Amino acid sequence: VDFGLGIGKNVSSVNLNGLENPVCLIRRGGTFFYRKIIGCQSRGGVAAIIYNFHLDEDLNYATLFSDEQMSVHIPAITLRGDDGLKLLNDNLGGIATVNTKSVGRSCVPDCTDLTSCPEKQFCDYDVYYYYANTHGKVYGDSFGSCRECPQEDDDDCYFGTQNLLSAASCAHVCGSTLKFPECKLCGRDVALDIALDSSTTNSNSSLDICNFCPSGMDEEHYESNFPIFGVETSCLDVQLYFDRYKIPSSNRNCELATMYNFVCGCAGPGYMKADSNLKRNALVWLPRCTAITSVIGSAIIIYEVMTNEMKRKKMNNQMLAVLSTFDLFGSIAYALTSLPIPKDQHIQGAKGNNATCTAQGFFIQLNSTAGYINLSLAVYYLMVIKFGWSQDRLKKYMVWFYLCPIATGLAFAFAGISSYTNVILWCSNGAKWWPEIPVIFAIVSATVIMTSVCIHVYKQERASMRWRYAGTRTTRESVSNSVFWQSIYYLLSFYMTWPPYLTLQYIWASGKYANYSFVLFAGTVVPMQGFWNCVAFKRFQIEEVFSTVLQSVRIKVNRFKSRRSFNGKGRKKQCVTGSIPNDSETKKTDSTFCHGVLEYGKTDAPKQIESVEEIVETKLDST
Repeated sequence: VDFGLGIGKNVSSVNLNGLENPVCLIRRGGTFFYRKIIGCQSRGGVAAIIYNFHLDEDLNYATLFSDEQMSVHIPAITLRGDDGLKLLNDNLGGIATVNTKSVGRSCVPDCTDLTSCPEKQFCDYDVYYYYANTHGKVYGDSFGSCRECPQEDDDDCYFGTQNLLSAASCAHVCGSTLKFPECKLCGRDVALDIALDSSTTNSNSSLDICNFCPSGMDEEHYESNFPIFGVETSCLDVQLYFDRYKIPSSNRNCELATMYNFVCGCAGPGYMKADSNLKRNALVWLPRCTAITSVIGSAIIIYEVMTNEMKRKKMNNQMLAVLSTFDLFGSIAYALTSLPIPKDQHIQGAKGNNATCTAQGFFIQLNSTAGYINLSLAVYYLMVIKFGWSQDRLKKYMVWFYLCPIATGLAFAFAGISSYTNVILWCSNGAKWWPEIPVIFAIVSATVIMTSVCIHVYKQERASMRWRYAGTRTTRESVSNSVFWQSIYYLLSFYMTWPPYLTLQYIWASGKYANYSFVLFAGTVVPMQGFWNCVAFKRFQIEEVFSTVLQSVRIKVNRFKSRRSFNGKGRKKQCVTGSIPNDSETKKTDSTFCHGVLEYGKTDAPKQIESVEEIVETKLDST
């Protein structure tokens, strides 16, 4: 039977079911030989023939049965390319005779749990594992054959052995470690010792075993790269790792792997536990919408500062415009959300490649410059409010207010070029700890500075109360108070965006994995600094609009209440003429009620009552 390359889409249409003892004819290329044989074996094949793509060149027979393929249980041979093509062209559907013979395996184990191997060799317990289960514990609880330590690939100890005991022996004797890439969402080690007690016999355990791919893995994903278990680790390697070693579901590596199992086309708890299209779309569109509001807010600030000469002259407005410029770039990058992520990483809405991912990560990292300029603003307000510096004096040091934050932001943005990667929501800096250090420093420093300003303003207010007449305030006090509250609003915009996202980064970097709701919340608020800065910048206009609207609503409500109180339910009468007792005399005075306004007769001074409550109180007092 033509089995193509023996992997992925090449065999997706091959159906061996119903065939009597099928023999797979497989062409060299695409993956290791033992994986081709396992593919044939898993579909019901009884033997495999692998032929070279070079017509006149033999294949190395030894590589067919390398020590990596401990799960192969069918015979296989290799052929020259021309011999393979002859079978392909002339003998498909023909009859083949398969003969097998021993290749020299010894019936006596080299090592047990009581006897060790020579130096630089580890005990591969899986070789005689079946014999141990069948004939009893003759040589100890576990035994096998000695193997040489891997010479090149450290992960051979983990992905090249069939059970956990062999892997642990290999890792211990050979000093092998499975090194993960340096990233927030990557593991720090493979904790083999956690599962040793429950997996030494490869038998079913009462423990809940990790199910890496609950829906089953399609063959087309076998060779897909699994990004967090090393550069060369495939999805099939990871599947075999959990199948062989029976890792408990409570193990941290299980939680880590299943969080990313969507890369291998698996359903289940992956994708930050966004287990439905609705949840995955929310991770794309909620941050995108808030980022768009931030783009608009930053654009408004830049436009108003640049077009208004009076605002443009003030140093704090100049810094705010520069801050908004960096936030504008970052907000646009945030608004793209998953679009620049490489499309082969199975993220909702991903259409990009490695270059677009790096570009988005660069501008998102550059966006932190806005946070550093927030610190410069805090220093500015400290000098103005607490130390009373003038604009002219501050301008002498203006270059430092810009140079320090911008230089820091650019340095960290360029330093992270090799670390920008997919973090589900967007592409960002995947390195642990260091990208967030300057932002944390800026938040802490700004908090200390503004606390000092608050204490100063509080003491100043207390001192001025001793000599200030009630209701009076000096011009300097009024300006200082205004600037103080302006600084507080800008600091609050800083607090409302960065702390949740920094908390999420800390959780990831510390090897823990946040739940879906918190990931969605943090991803939604972090792009909003431009929006909140705009609210602080336009707060007087916003307060005026709200005041006008509120006053209009209040008037309409009072008029409605007046009609209900004096016209009766269902009546449309506008005014009622009547009389009420005068407060000083018992004689009655003519009056007219119209929409809640009480108009007195000519004998008394005119008086307007602005609410229904005042009318009712007047009548009660009169009575």
